[in-house]
Amino acid sequence: MFRAIKRVFIWLGLMAEQATETDAINQAVIERGIRDSKAKADKAHYANGQLAGQISLLRDQTKRQERQREELQGLLQAAAAANDEANGAHYAEELAALEQDITENKSQLDSLEQLYKQNTEIIAQSLREIQKFQREFEAVKAKVA
Repeated sequence: MFRAIKRVFIWLGLMAEQATETDAINQAVIERGIRDSKAKADKAHYANGQLAGQISLLRDQTKRQERQREELQGLLQAAAAANDEANGAHYAEELAALEQDITENKSQLDSLEQLYKQNTEIIAQSLREIQKFQREFEAVKAKVA
């Protein structure tokens, strides 16, 4: 009889030890998930800081180029009114090159803004994952206690 009771207590002890090991493993997995999500959010946040600076500079450059385009259009019209073909051709070439630069800059600006938006979504998703892992962590801690 005592042997059977002793075996039951040994078995219960082994089950409790196994449950504790499983909980420790679960806790480690959750902590790693939190660290990974935080690292991912930090990288995306840093990249967004860099992108914000580039976007701002590119917007300013595009505005300057658009003002320069308006100025060149005015000079081209004045040259056309004065029948000044040499200056008119020069202004037309400059205007064409400027138009191409503006188009390229706007395309680049759009792609940077899209990348910024993607990074913002990555940050939001990482924060949701962190919250989920923290809830799981609290559940495991409550279960262990």
